[in-house]
Amino acid sequence: LIFFLFIFFNYCFGSETWIQDSTAAITESKIKTVNDEIFSNILLSGTWTDNLGYYGTYKCNANSHKKSDNLILEGICEGKNQHNEKYWYLINRNSSTMEAGVGKQTYLQGTGRYKVLKGISCNYGVRYLNNINYVKTKCKIPEKVKNMLVK
Repeated sequence: LIFFLFIFFNYCFGSETWIQDSTAAITESKIKTVNDEIFSNILLSGTWTDNLGYYGTYKCNANSHKKSDNLILEGICEGKNQHNEKYWYLINRNSSTMEAGVGKQTYLQGTGRYKVLKGISCNYGVRYLNNINYVKTKCKIPEKVKNMLVK
């Protein structure tokens, strides 16, 4: 009976995985204090693709604060697909280094098919090499949202 209920709920209330791969060039301005705290303004400009067949560009404005082994990064990003539909999301990351880490992004709003993303949070992983970032974002979204995205 428990197995049947598990299958039933997964079928009725199942979620889908939306995956986005992106890369961006980074421009950064830093100020370092006498006690080795680092405050940075970060601008990103890049491209993305997803597992639903869409692709586009994005840009982000972020701020980071590094103190000892703790880095806090917060920012806002704007993405646009090949149909000129846009979405906006917040990024947050708390890690020990800028070179790699994991964080969360939360969608604020969107146009066209991306209107359904409002309030959805996703996890991302990022690595950096020579002022270029490489990001993989994974979102668990309801099947209904996925169906709206692929319209």
